Amino acid sequence: MDNLTSTLHDPLGVQLAYDLRHTISEEYWSRHGSSLFPGALAQGILRSLKGKLMYGVAGMTNQRTYPFCEHDHFPLVTIDGRSQCAAEYLDRCLGLKRVVDMVQRDKVTFYVFEDGHELPLLCFCCAEPLTGFDLEESRRRIRGRRLEQMSMAQVALDGGDDRPQFRLEFSKRGLFSHALVIPLSPEVAARMRHPDTCPHKPQPRSLARRRGKKP
Repeated sequence: MDNLTSTLHDPLGVQLAYDLRHTISEEYWSRHGSSLFPGALAQGILRSLKGKLMYGVAGMTNQRTYPFCEHDHFPLVTIDGRSQCAAEYLDRCLGLKRVVDMVQRDKVTFYVFEDGHELPLLCFCCAEPLTGFDLEESRRRIRGRRLEQMSMAQVALDGGDDRPQFRLEFSKRGLFSHALVIPLSPEVAARMRHPDTCPHKPQPRSLARRRGKKP
């Protein structure tokens, strides 16, 4: 499952080439994180992982694991009471839409899209909110980019074990700019905030259903 990439909006199979098969370590992220991801976010990812890295794989008690979709091998998450492919769901809601802002709400940072969707930034490893990065710098780097596709890569953790990494790939902003690849938890699909106009917005259960009664 190394470097599996979706064909969402990418029928020719064109994809960004990033070598992520390195041991995740403070030294590696300090040297290379900014070349793979927006500089401020690289530091945020590092800070989120730093406590876990000190103890290797055995200390990563908050790891989240997900089953994979048989169709395209992306993680499945629970949305609206049923398992759904994270990549397909994000594509339906956010595919080719532009990021217009980046905001913090209740200690969680969100990408705000042009149609009103808000995508939380959650660590790909533990699904906890990413912290410790410069909001203004990150906003400047992401604003105006479109979500082009999702991909999977195998990342080697300390201790030698591989872990699948879910990544969102955002467009260039100009001829001489670079595309951005952001590793996030598949859980972002389930925790995304939808505008009222979104036809894919999860529907709250009725009061009768919550009480275990038939409507």
